[in-house]
Amino acid sequence: MAPRQLKIYTREEVQKHTKREDAWIILHGKVYNITPHIINHPGWTCGCGTSTVIAIMNSLGTDCSEEFEEVHSPATKAQMTYYCIGTLEEDNEQDKC
Repeated sequence: MAPRQLKIYTREEVQKHTKREDAWIILHGKVYNITPHIINHPGWTCGCGTSTVIAIMNSLGTDCSEEFEEVHSPATKAQMTYYCIGTLEEDNEQDKC
């Protein structure tokens, strides 16, 4: 199966997606729509995850590569492929997730 062609987004486009119902982030030059993850995050209903939800919400629309790397396991990183929707304009030579 050939890799899917990804759309190229500007940083300004990504910065518009900062809500729970429309949540995008940038990780290492790739753009991810994490809306399904953030909507279903247990932190909305369980106090134990509230700080995680707050941290995610503060990162929406930004490049949060460093923060992501600090707290996520290799398994979580591998799951991000599912959410990848494109590349960042200045990094468009990376044409697949």
